[in-house]
Amino acid sequence: MDKQFNRTITFFTLYLIFFLDLAGVAIVLVVFSPVILQANSPLIASETTLHTRNLIVGFLFAAYPLTQFFGAPLIGELSDRYGRRPVLLISNLGTTLAFALTAYALDRGSLVLVFIGRLAAGLFAGNLTVAQAGVSDLSAPHDRPRRMALFSAVGGIAWMVAPYIGSLSSDDKFVSWFSYSTPFWMMAALFFIILLFLLFFVQECLSERERSHEGKNPFLNLISVFKLTHLRTPLLLGTLVMLGWMFFEGFIGTYLIQKFHFTEVWIGNAFAFFALFWFLGGLFANVLVKKLSPDRLNIVPLIFASLSMFIIGLATKTPLLWIFAAVANFAMANVLACFFGIFTKLAPEEELGKVFGLWTAGFALFSAIGPPFAGWISRYALALPFYVAGLWILLIFFLYLKWLFIWRNRAEK
Repeated sequence: MDKQFNRTITFFTLYLIFFLDLAGVAIVLVVFSPVILQANSPLIASETTLHTRNLIVGFLFAAYPLTQFFGAPLIGELSDRYGRRPVLLISNLGTTLAFALTAYALDRGSLVLVFIGRLAAGLFAGNLTVAQAGVSDLSAPHDRPRRMALFSAVGGIAWMVAPYIGSLSSDDKFVSWFSYSTPFWMMAALFFIILLFLLFFVQECLSERERSHEGKNPFLNLISVFKLTHLRTPLLLGTLVMLGWMFFEGFIGTYLIQKFHFTEVWIGNAFAFFALFWFLGGLFANVLVKKLSPDRLNIVPLIFASLSMFIIGLATKTPLLWIFAAVANFAMANVLACFFGIFTKLAPEEELGKVFGLWTAGFALFSAIGPPFAGWISRYALALPFYVAGLWILLIFFLYLKWLFIWRNRAEK
């Protein structure tokens, strides 16, 4: 097979894995809120209180990142030691089976099996981490920031397309045999196709010479990334900022249903609209990182992301909410792209798997904490999760400014 064609297919597959991982998360956000909150839910008793339903939705959203917290670092570390391709084969097989189990559980009306399916999906979700590291491996140093920024745009497309897929393919009014399980069967089929691409077309990204040969415990070895003192603070801040984002992302569907009475179709429309601006933000960042350093570029979107959260919480009409949710998504896409650019700029190549593994683990942990916490504090005020998100991102902004000032001064000496 032509080497250039093989390389192109490898890039395409790695971005597609990232796309499908995020699409799977987006579909969950669109499908699980309506299926739990509706009065005649097939998964819970009709007399279940609204507060309990909110908590169940939060815990369902948290199940995936909870096991991702443990799986992603391990998978990222193993890919540094044994290569990207064999690890991707195993993780994608596990993901395929996990989505199939979730679909089967929804067909059976078993909340317990749904939880098991989501826990299994999270355990194998490190394929997202390995895809990022693989793209970095194959990219020339001068082209690496641009290719890493593309992940933000790809994520935007996933969040734009997946809500429509989730809402339409779970609606029996659209097609008579569609049900809540249909989008999960579709995801299982797509990950199986990825598995075939990995088997027959994808090349290994990491040469034997570039592999890590440390024999430590994978989790202890992963934490060794923090020995890179110049990377420690941005990696920590780039992870912590996602806690604020998950207060928003993990609660917005429930908020739209309870405050503005959105149907599942309109939930899908809302997520797709928000994701359009995430995609545009990713493209915008991809252009700017060619001209500006990502560490400087990151300042403005952090401010806009924080302010948008406060305005969303104050919004009493849907147009204002739509506008500033779009601004928040545009800003956070830039924030994420900038942090990814900073990681690849400061981390040695042989440590990238661990760096992205640690970031994904942190993101997973906060994704597990954010939605249940948002559901819990919403009992005091429905919009409270958005105010907490705004304050948190504002705190990250000030800490980031402090790091940037110190790092720039050291670099100039």
